[in-house]
Amino acid sequence: MATFYEAYRAKEFLSKRMLKRKGIVGIGVGYADPKHPNKGAGINVYTDKIGPAAKRRLLNALNAAISIKKTPVPMRLITTGPAFATAAPSAGAITQAEYRRRVRPVPAGYSVSGLNGGAGTAGLIVSRDGQLFLASNNHVLSIDNFHTTPTVQPGQADGGTVANDHIGRLHEFVPLRRVGNNYLDAATSLPRNNRLLDPRYGVDRRTVQGVLLPSVGSRVFSESRTSGRRPGVVESVNTDILVRYGDPYRDLLGTIQFRNQTIIRGHFAEGDSGVVWLQDTSFGGTQAVAMSFAGFNLGTRSISFPMSWFNQAFRTQVAQPGGRTAHIRKINVRGNYKYAQPLTKKELNSIKVVRAARRK
Repeated sequence: MATFYEAYRAKEFLSKRMLKRKGIVGIGVGYADPKHPNKGAGINVYTDKIGPAAKRRLLNALNAAISIKKTPVPMRLITTGPAFATAAPSAGAITQAEYRRRVRPVPAGYSVSGLNGGAGTAGLIVSRDGQLFLASNNHVLSIDNFHTTPTVQPGQADGGTVANDHIGRLHEFVPLRRVGNNYLDAATSLPRNNRLLDPRYGVDRRTVQGVLLPSVGSRVFSESRTSGRRPGVVESVNTDILVRYGDPYRDLLGTIQFRNQTIIRGHFAEGDSGVVWLQDTSFGGTQAVAMSFAGFNLGTRSISFPMSWFNQAFRTQVAQPGGRTAHIRKINVRGNYKYAQPLTKKELNSIKVVRAARRK
């Protein structure tokens, strides 16, 4: 039976050699058998839609590669289709009317966008030095990976306009890279004033108590612009994955690589980008776990990064009503590879949070 550390080491080895092989979308760490967690850890290989013969060839190649490590780690091939991220919901997308309406002040979970013609989801309301920010994805709040743009709620795809629905502007973001590893698709919007934001979550206006790193098998839930309220489960962590970008970044980025992401099994559709998944705990109430930025074209899973990474990079905290911020409960999971890991100092230094440039 493989440990999660052994599975992580095997994933690192395979990812360097096999991630860009035709048919492979991502490689991560999960349960060897999700129905029987006591069977230990394994490697999840996410694949494009390929035929039985191609799948056998791919599995043989993966087994041949991993045999070099001389550590037996079970492997599962999971057919998902390619991973994609877009801020432009298709015309026929099924949406939840409640989450597409204009709402003031704006809580997490509702439609929002920059002036990119699309719509995503307001992930969470965060705070730094008393200033509130709306947290979501770069590709939801930005237009070109560089310039600032007004933020409207609801998003433009849901009828939002600057004249009637302007709530703020793109403030800071992590530029997405065509070459090298990406860790976050993330940005903040600075509101015109703090009163425009409601530091609570979803239809029930739930107060989030803190952040928790995702762990394999954890049961989570979320509320978002397209899918509304739904459950999910963390299927894999520390997943290296290739994500194809659509509008507004189709020509600018194409397909780019993300490292050590979290895969959550649960419905995800266009317009859900930016959603934050929550977990109810016995020790600390409702915790923010991960922010999704992409999904697979079969719609059954989302690709996310830990919300704690967002707070590390942007130096923010989860905001709460009354000007409070969430109490941070220290749980040491470093070295426990059933969990997503905190960003290392080297990784954090490689993530450049920049201020959006004003147009001249």
